[in-house]
Amino acid sequence: MGVVSGIPLSYEFGTNWSRFSLVTGNVIGPLIGYEVLTAFFLEASFLGVMLFGWQRVKPWLHLTAAVLVALGTAISGFVISFIGLAISTLPYLVPPSITLWAAAAARKSQSFILIGIAILLPVIFGYTVFVYHTFRGKVRPGEGYH
Repeated sequence: MGVVSGIPLSYEFGTNWSRFSLVTGNVIGPLIGYEVLTAFFLEASFLGVMLFGWQRVKPWLHLTAAVLVALGTAISGFVISFIGLAISTLPYLVPPSITLWAAAAARKSQSFILIGIAILLPVIFGYTVFVYHTFRGKVRPGEGYH
């Protein structure tokens, strides 16, 4: 995720928001650098171990690689989201008279999303439990999709 979103984002800063990059480059530049280091080195390296080391590495190393890929993706997604937040809020700072509730979205939009989450989250959780119980014990150790 980080490699796919981070590389085009760094080019977009220079081409689409050159004036913005000139003003905020001292803040945004290191954030993009950290994102690229996290995304490329951690995600790409451990993704290679995870995908191509299925029969070549020990199971604990394969699990560690999978956890580190997930951790790198989460960190990278957080940094990209933080940079997007900085782009959207820095030019237009919110006045102190506006509450966080009013600044985020309209009440009807937030209520709609809250109801949607309240319905979909238990459905997703229930489906995950159903799939776990359905497929538990169906695959023996040593068998896989490779």
